[in-house]
Amino acid sequence: MATTLNNSNIEKIKKLILKEGYLTSFWREYRSNATKGCGVGKALDNLKKLGVPKNGDPSKGKLDQMPEIIQGFDDLSVAMLKARGKCGGGQKHTKEFCVAYGKHIEKLHAEAVKLAQGGAQKAMAKELLKDDPKKEKGLDPKVIQANTKAILEAAKKYTELAKWLVAVQQTSAKAAKLLESKMSAWASQRNNDGIDTQRLDAAMEAAIKKIAVDAKIKPSFQNMQKTQKELQNILKVVKKVKTEGIDPKVVRASSDAIKKGDKAFDLARKAIEGFLSDYKGALQVVAEGRDRKVSEAQVEGH
Repeated sequence: MATTLNNSNIEKIKKLILKEGYLTSFWREYRSNATKGCGVGKALDNLKKLGVPKNGDPSKGKLDQMPEIIQGFDDLSVAMLKARGKCGGGQKHTKEFCVAYGKHIEKLHAEAVKLAQGGAQKAMAKELLKDDPKKEKGLDPKVIQANTKAILEAAKKYTELAKWLVAVQQTSAKAAKLLESKMSAWASQRNNDGIDTQRLDAAMEAAIKKIAVDAKIKPSFQNMQKTQKELQNILKVVKKVKTEGIDPKVVRASSDAIKKGDKAFDLARKAIEGFLSDYKGALQVVAEGRDRKVSEAQVEGH
């Protein structure tokens, strides 16, 4: 990071996102080193290759590449969420920077979707006007537009759910690491002479439960089940949509979004289930240690 974000410059830098935020050099100038490896730079490079200018205006890109541009904004949005998730207490300004970025990316994504829908309708109308007997007849441009819209909206919903799932995965993974650290410290302290193990065990049990509460594991797990149903419902809608006449790039971009969403769900599910397994195991270990100490005390008492 060449320029450190602080209270005096953060608002100015956030405004600059609207003018030149889609240059890889801009992102690298202001982002924290903690956000390296999140894929933001790669996503920005890809958008540049698709003709998206430094202010991110999708209308400057090629209309026939709009599905790829939409997917590019989806990828950037997910990468930005990962970057935001890596911001700890010492990177509060970078986190604010990422939040501002995310909001603008969503706006540009919506604009790109509208451009793709309008372009699909015009392209199909043009095709139908051609006097070519080899062309399929009876394809209503309005139907094509409606089907295109349904496909794009499904991809958008999948991407939004994928962003939430990425956040769940990151939070669960962080909680698991914290739990491992706490358990290691607890085991080490328990071996110290003169330690009040009863008090230590009680504090550890409370700490384990607090980690789960702070990470919102229970509500996230419950929402995972709801999310799975949402994803299934979206897929049902997509399967009913006739892709006849729809730009193949739109269909392909939608398919890619669905694949990424499914992958995000699997990763989030494994992360949260992994934490729950560690959580139950940690509580059991602490309980067994406490019970063993009580038994030893009873033997000594006799």
